[in-house]
This record gives sequence, C-alpha cells and structure tokens, in this order.
Amino acid sequence: MNRTTITRTAGSQWPGEHGRRTIFVVGGAVDHAAVRALRRRAEHEAAEDITRVVVDIRAVVTCSRAGLVGLARLRGRLEASPECVVDVVGARWSQFDGALTGPVDPDDEADAESLQAMVRELRRPLVLDPFRAPVETP
Repeated sequence: MNRTTITRTAGSQWPGEHGRRTIFVVGGAVDHAAVRALRRRAEHEAAEDITRVVVDIRAVVTCSRAGLVGLARLRGRLEASPECVVDVVGARWSQFDGALTGPVDPDDEADAESLQAMVRELRRPLVLDPFRAPVETP
C-alpha cells in the first residue's frame, strides 16, 4: 500500500484550554512527502489560530525511515508558531517494522538504536517544557 490518506476533523475547543484543536487522521503509508504535507497543514492550522494539532496515526499501516524521523521532528511546538503544539498519537511498533529493519542508506544519520528511541518517544505522552511556553501579554 503506497497511498497516504489525511483526513481533517473540524476545529473545536480543547477541554481545559482556551485554544482550538484540529485532529488529522492519517492512514496508509507514511513517507517523507506525507510528513511534509502534515507539516504544511499544521502550519496552516496555526495561521488560523489553532493552538493544538493532533496527528492520529492509528490507521497507518507502514512508515518509512524518513517518515519516522519526520514524525518525531514534527511533534512538539511549531517553530514558526510556538503557540501551536503538534502531537502524534496512536503509534504502534508494527507500523515501523520497515523503517527499523529495512536497508540502511549510508547517508542516513539515524541508526537502528536512534530509530527505536524515536518510536518509543512517539509512543509516550507528549510533555512540553513549561518554560518554553509562549508568553502571553495582557
């Protein structure tokens, strides 16, 4: 399966917060191009005053090495819009079998151990440093 689907939910109030959220449900295969598309969509949402973007990857069947690295880098505060947080949920080990066991590109800096660490991190709840939070002015 080489097709990636990205479905957006309607923005809504995030319980306990003042901002709005959007959920993207991703299915199929995730590669570098899919992650670039997710980043563009998250940046577009941030421009529309969305403060939380959740990327649900439960429906992902397979993920390339570049896709895994991209998902790990996408998670957290958006660099261009630090008030917007991107989280990736629904990660399972089986989704990354190809990335963890596939052929290694000699130019690829990520070894098997660091890729496994990325998967473990994606499987953990997102914890943000409160001291890096954007300062709100009255």
